Amino acid sequence: MFKHLTHLNKRTIGIFIVSSTGFILTVVIVIQLTGIGRSSSPSDTGNPLEIKDVVFVLDSYAPNQSLDVSVTIVNHSELETELWLGLSLQNPLGEWLDIPLTEISMNSTDERTVQLTPILEDLSTDPLISGSYSAVFSLWDSNPITDTSNRLATFESNEAFRLYQTLETFETIDESIWFSREGTLGRTHLSEERVDIKNDLLTITMPENTLNGGEIQTLDLVHYGSYEIRMKLPHAPSSITGFFLYKAPDFHHEIDIEVFNQPEADVLFTTYSGGSVQHEAKAPLPFDPTATFHNYRIDYYPDEVSFYIDDQLFASWKDGFSQEPMHLMVNTWFPSWLDGIPPSENQTLEIEWIRY
Repeated sequence: MFKHLTHLNKRTIGIFIVSSTGFILTVVIVIQLTGIGRSSSPSDTGNPLEIKDVVFVLDSYAPNQSLDVSVTIVNHSELETELWLGLSLQNPLGEWLDIPLTEISMNSTDERTVQLTPILEDLSTDPLISGSYSAVFSLWDSNPITDTSNRLATFESNEAFRLYQTLETFETIDESIWFSREGTLGRTHLSEERVDIKNDLLTITMPENTLNGGEIQTLDLVHYGSYEIRMKLPHAPSSITGFFLYKAPDFHHEIDIEVFNQPEADVLFTTYSGGSVQHEAKAPLPFDPTATFHNYRIDYYPDEVSFYIDDQLFASWKDGFSQEPMHLMVNTWFPSWLDGIPPSENQTLEIEWIRY
């Protein structure tokens, strides 16, 4: 491990922090700068070397992808110099991963862009957790692993990119990963025959003049990480679509996003642990979820669970949720606590992708 920074620049934008033990009681809006790298420049440090800019080619990566990041370095002095460029990544659990050093030769008054292309899974013996990664770039005057060296410049990027182990685009339903059950939920008969692939989308159909629906879940249990779905909801008032983590028995291990299947819709965020509801929040959506596709996300980590829609934070809690592995699930159905009005024509939940 080379000498990385241990305190990153923590900045966020458009954050809505919701705290509640029932429905929403308090909404605090915090607006700050975000996603902008911070560089130590010559004027900051008196050193003529600067990491001027950093650009990640993609917003999100898989562990087997090349990270593909460009780093622009400026030598403001009249001297030629040999440098070592280091990159440390911090995962959502606060753990560090160091990228191998890159040796660079700089001419006087030189500006160079260096391309780094590490494949992250090749650098870690442990599975890489999904979610947001921060990055710290450092310039050294010698190899910091083998020599006594000085750090000459840094560039810090909070929320530099997101990493996902799995991106499921549903060209087919992989039965080694996904399972659809037969059963009853609320007013709804769930059936695997209503779960299908149509027009490159995973679909769950709610047949006309019935209260029927469907459900899909992972066969394996999943644990800490980021879980995100891009979907368009059916138009079926008095029903809901759920995207959630769950393990039996009921009310012990569950983290929910539930959206009402109607144009003017509310969304529910709920955590269950120890046999009862621990937290619940409700908010109106600023869009029609039945008209277009939107992203819904659960970030689930040991010290916090957070809920996002289109990258905007809607609710977050630091306690009151299970710490055990659960199944990732999606369903669309008619709860017994709503009126149960059958749609007059077939309605369909459309899922473009799920990543986690």
